[in-house]
Order: sequence, then structure tokens, then C-alpha cells
Amino acid sequence: MGDPTGSPILDAALQEMSNWARERDANLDLHVKVSIDDPLFHYTGSDVASIILGTSLLRLTDFRDLKKWDKVEIEYGMMLARKMLQRIGDRVRENNWRAQTVRFFCVQSASWMTAKSMSKVFRFFIGCFTRHIDSAKHWKSFGRDGTGTAIGLRPAYFHPRVQRRPKDPTRIVFAQPIVYNRAQAIRRQRQVIEKTLQVISRPEILAELNLFSRPGFLQAMAVHMAVPLLSNAICTKRPHYADEREIRIFVIGDKKLLSPHERREGSRRFISTKLPLRSSLHKVIVGYHASPVALQRAKRLLARLGYPATLVRRSPIKVI
Repeated sequence: MGDPTGSPILDAALQEMSNWARERDANLDLHVKVSIDDPLFHYTGSDVASIILGTSLLRLTDFRDLKKWDKVEIEYGMMLARKMLQRIGDRVRENNWRAQTVRFFCVQSASWMTAKSMSKVFRFFIGCFTRHIDSAKHWKSFGRDGTGTAIGLRPAYFHPRVQRRPKDPTRIVFAQPIVYNRAQAIRRQRQVIEKTLQVISRPEILAELNLFSRPGFLQAMAVHMAVPLLSNAICTKRPHYADEREIRIFVIGDKKLLSPHERREGSRRFISTKLPLRSSLHKVIVGYHASPVALQRAKRLLARLGYPATLVRRSPIKVI
């Protein structure tokens, strides 16, 4: 993302945005470290749970194959950013070069600021966890009406450690709690937009754009801005979903880098990311309506990992 523009000044600005986004991600990781102190649970079908426990790989679903309401909520997060860009562009009344550049950038960026449009440039894969240990609502919605399995992971799994960026893009996994407060979600998107506009409004940047034709620069800046905006949107939902108490883990990147790692099962596209179960597993709960075979299979798979059978239990919650 952000090919060289032919200008050292503009290239440095693009690098600054890239560095700022990485530093922001590190700060988000610190926030997560403070806020996730309890085990989190991933509700899924018993067949998928067996694959996770048997392979130590967690499947993250392609945005394009998420359930409809999850797509709608991510688009809601992008809508907050899109309207903000539109308002900024509409409020610019001056005719100087700076104002024209800001207005053009905001209008053009807003025109493609949807998750659906971004899925043509990026790939983003998402997994959902909740603080709810044994929830009837989650069994019904995500645990296949109580016939599935909930895999609980220790908090340490969600505390990313500072490390050199791995070559395998599926190992760059982010974990963030969902933001349900609209004002907080707007603040997060505004921070990204204001940083971007601050960079492109600098005198040396404007002078370079005025003297030379650099059409790729503003487009590249829009791409650099889009990544943190999309990360925010992935972890934004409307307030009436707050009782879900959800944390999302996700992988996001250029589709050219992530597409080779994409797999398909039926119509569902996903990537698999390494899950250190030997150090991260907290508990496995098999749904009330799951078959005895599913319970025994879970115990057998945990035994291979060195865990006692007591780590697996059946949920007492019936799904009606």
C-alpha cells in the first residue's frame, strides 16, 4: 500500500501515515491488554470446534461471507467515517489551494468509503468472541441452537506482544473489544481523518502537489487512511447490541497478500491462523443439545493436548 510517488517529500508523508497507523495499533493492543481480563468464548458448530481443537487453527471468516447483520454493523462504522468526510468537504468554502485539496480529498475518499468497496482492495477476515460464558442467546445464534460447542480462551491470547512483523500475513492478528457507544465510535474515526488531513495540509505537501502532477499521492493517502477506519468499523456496533459483550479478532491486508491464504468450505471463504491451544485453552463447553459423540470427541482431542477431561463439560442451558 502506498507505492512511491516520485517525490521524497510525498513518500515521507505516506511513510509517516503508515508508521502512525502501526503505532495506533500498538496503543489499541495496550487498551485490549487492560480491558480483557476474563476468558472469552467462541461459539461455533461442533464440527468446526473439532477442527479447531484438532489442528490448533482458528478459522476467520471473510467479510463477504459474514451474516447479514454483521455486514450491516461494519457498514454502520464506515458510514460514520463517510458522513464525517462529506461534512468536512461540504464545509470548505475557501478557494485557496489548501481548501481545494482538502475538499477534493474528502469528496473522493467518501465516495468509496464502504466496507463493500474496500473488499475489492483489501481482504479482511473476522472471528467473534464474547465474555458470556454460557449464554442461551449465543447458543441459539452462534452455537447452532445448542448443538454446537463454545471454546474458551485465556485472556493472555488476546494480549498481543510486541514482535517483529511476521512474513506470514495470517499471523498479524488484531484483537479489539466492540465499541457500542456512538460518540466513542465517532471519536475514533475522527482521530484517523484529522491525522490524514493534517498531513496533506502541510505547506510542503501542498507546494509539491501544486508544482507537480502527483495524482497517485492523494489516492495512496486515502488507502492509508482507509485501513484504520476499516479496523475501527470492524469493531463498531450500534448500542442495542451491547449485551453481546463481544470482542473481535481480525486479519486485514492487501488482497494480493491475503488471497493466496484464503480457503473455501462450501460457499464460505476463510483463512486459518495459528492458535496456541496448549497455552491458551481455558475451557470447552458442549451444547446441551449436542450429541454424546461431540462430547467424547472434545474430551479425546483435549487429551491429545495434555488437558484433563474435566476441562470439558456439557452446558445445562436448553435452547428453545
